[in-house]
Amino acid sequence: MQKVPLGVLFILGAGISLSLAFTTSGLADYLGTKLSALSILPFPVIVILIVSITMIIGNTMSNTATAAIFIPVVASMAALNHWPPLPFLAGITLSSSLAFLLPMGTPPNALVYEQGKIQVKEMIKNGIVLTIIAIIMISIFTIFLYPLLLPEIS
Repeated sequence: MQKVPLGVLFILGAGISLSLAFTTSGLADYLGTKLSALSILPFPVIVILIVSITMIIGNTMSNTATAAIFIPVVASMAALNHWPPLPFLAGITLSSSLAFLLPMGTPPNALVYEQGKIQVKEMIKNGIVLTIIAIIMISIFTIFLYPLLLPEIS
């Protein structure tokens, strides 16, 4: 425990606390209810929207905080619509872990940027392509492959 950097503990602790606060305060249920309006859209469109929003927001803040915010909200939305939550949660987990646009998205991005060998402009230019590819791949996984891999859960 003494060798774990305090920054890592703070990030993880903050993410867990944020997720717990969203759930216990009722905010996750409230936002889930508001997002239930998406139920008129086809399942693939909802998945693409959720994955895209998670990736965009995940590029501007910590991936732990992004997952901590979106997981309880989307789980609540899925429960209200009687949808299986795990495909959505798998998509959120994957998409919040892949941030390519800005240094603050993930610790590896910050480390690369800190070395001074890459500019934010370059990160954005290359990150847009990677983000689009990631949205497509995660959406395909969530819509088609996840139900095949775990049909009893989906």
